[in-house]
Amino acid sequence: HPEDFNWRLRDTVTGQAYEACHCGMPKVLTGSFSEMNKFDDMMATLAESLGDDFGHVVVVDEEFNVFGRIWCIAEIAQSSASKIRQRIVMPSQYALDAHCGLLGDIDVAKCRAADMNDRACIMAKIGPNTEAFNRKLQCLIFGLDGLLKAFVHGQ
Repeated sequence: HPEDFNWRLRDTVTGQAYEACHCGMPKVLTGSFSEMNKFDDMMATLAESLGDDFGHVVVVDEEFNVFGRIWCIAEIAQSSASKIRQRIVMPSQYALDAHCGLLGDIDVAKCRAADMNDRACIMAKIGPNTEAFNRKLQCLIFGLDGLLKAFVHGQ
């Protein structure tokens, strides 16, 4: 189950446990010392220092579950805010056709996270106006420069 702590330690596609880094440094997954709550700062720093050499690839699973994960949604929004070049990789046009309606109904307030603290941190950064965030997200996905521009607008 994705909300289970052990699930966070596994690849969501293969189910295989992640191998821990062998560097000897302590691993901090939650709290103020965790790197998890600093992703937006890190993305902005990488975009600033690497410019066009840095990009964000959104890899979509067959069921489009990625669009129900709050981390993935937050990364899409942060990439746009940091003016990071984005690209989407989808399983097929058939998969898009089958799940396109799901994309129009994305509500960040209903998105999931393996760790509820991560979810709370992201929601706090979004603020109380989730409707405005959702509208912006729709533009980031379907707009003329959105993730799906090649599929929707033929670009």
